[in-house]
Amino acid sequence: MVFADQQIAFDNKINAATTLSCPFDDSAGMNFLQEFLQSINYGKYSTQRRPEAQAGKTRSLAKLSAESNAITWFEIPVSDIKRAKKFYETVLDIKLVTAKPEGGIEAMELFPRLPDMNMGRTDVVSGSLIKADRLHPAGDGILIYLNANPEIDKAISRIVPSGGKVILPKTKNPAGYVCIFEDTEGNKMGIYAGN
Repeated sequence: MVFADQQIAFDNKINAATTLSCPFDDSAGMNFLQEFLQSINYGKYSTQRRPEAQAGKTRSLAKLSAESNAITWFEIPVSDIKRAKKFYETVLDIKLVTAKPEGGIEAMELFPRLPDMNMGRTDVVSGSLIKADRLHPAGDGILIYLNANPEIDKAISRIVPSGGKVILPKTKNPAGYVCIFEDTEGNKMGIYAGN
């Protein structure tokens, strides 16, 4: 992990490098160098988000690729919206926001998201708890992993006391740690953390 002062020093070097004279004598070569330097600064090994994401600017949904999210939105079906809201707020230590139900939805609670922002974006994924006739809690089917960073152990410790059941205890995989659980509604869900 890059510490804040190291990141600032690195950013300053990147900024200086993009303003130095360049061995490329054409604009295409200079553009390549600038894109390359930005990819290092904001690439997959960086803990820093691109400036447009930091500022909350919309990055419209891009075609599915290695650099875009496969999931754009998720809905977790519930039978009891209040019980499910309390469960997820407790386990993940977050606050869900009540949304106005529309189009056959009886009740909806939104996971943390950017305010007043269309969530069809490449750089941000969110979702909701939803009570609707068209959806029913289930323990089979698609498995979604929710973000439990920075400490998956704390999230896991809150599952059973909140009314859930741990199905797969904390397990290391090449990307970090996962845990699979059953929520208060009977849905099988996962949580993930990098450390």
